[in-house]
Amino acid sequence: PIISKPHKKTFEEVARERADIVKRARENKLTENDVLGGTITVSNLGMFNVSFFTAVLNPPQATLVAIGRSEETPVYENGELVIKPLAYINIIADHRVVDGATAARFLNALVDKLENPEKLLLDGEKNLVPLPITPEVKTVTLAAPAKAEVAEKKPTTIPKYKPTYRDEEIEEFRKVADEYMKALRQYFRFDRETAQAFFRFSGAATRSYVLPEKIKHLITVAVSVAIHCKECVVLHVRDALEAGATPEEILDAVTPAILLSGGPGTTMLEVVLKSIEAFMKEKERK
Repeated sequence: PIISKPHKKTFEEVARERADIVKRARENKLTENDVLGGTITVSNLGMFNVSFFTAVLNPPQATLVAIGRSEETPVYENGELVIKPLAYINIIADHRVVDGATAARFLNALVDKLENPEKLLLDGEKNLVPLPITPEVKTVTLAAPAKAEVAEKKPTTIPKYKPTYRDEEIEEFRKVADEYMKALRQYFRFDRETAQAFFRFSGAATRSYVLPEKIKHLITVAVSVAIHCKECVVLHVRDALEAGATPEEILDAVTPAILLSGGPGTTMLEVVLKSIEAFMKEKERK
């Protein structure tokens, strides 16, 4: 069902709105506003080792993205044969609601973001770095004039910016990176492929020290919910709370994962809540 702004609603409100939309869809009483400008359903059978499939729309769904399993595939690229992870992604759209050209443009944009995830960071990256930035001036001397009568040109000054870190901050970054890698190694026990995919996406941000420790743990909690790994949820909820995250921040982080992973994802909410409750009780006893 199309539910607008779900992140601003409680789970009870989402459930009531979902039931109302489904009821009106079956009675053919939906309006245009009920099917436009809402969420997109993702069918991720790739996590169940399905390589390619055609998903089926259920009213009032307007658009459905089907994601297959990622496989190592030989690809001819830049004059040589390379092995790359490839996955089939297709879009099923109700063309009474979504124009075919619009769906095709969305699919192209989606593929571009998945193949070049660093683009997702570019717009907001400067806002993620709280450390002071100071200019470093570099002088470049131009080539000598060809003739004596040519007036001598002044050197060109090019400002170059780079973040400055204190020694203790660099040491702290290394500790965070070590903890992050330790958390990723935990994933290998349950789902090697997912751990590798997650590292490919987030590894650059970790190595550049862009994300603070708390945010990294919140990301791992959300991924744990998305892959339905109960043991991972328990582990990373504890890590997030110890890193300073509040229960509300954890719920905010996992809400998109629960909504996007469909019915099975809602069962993970109870695991998250019980993990938070157990940690808080243990903290009170100490």
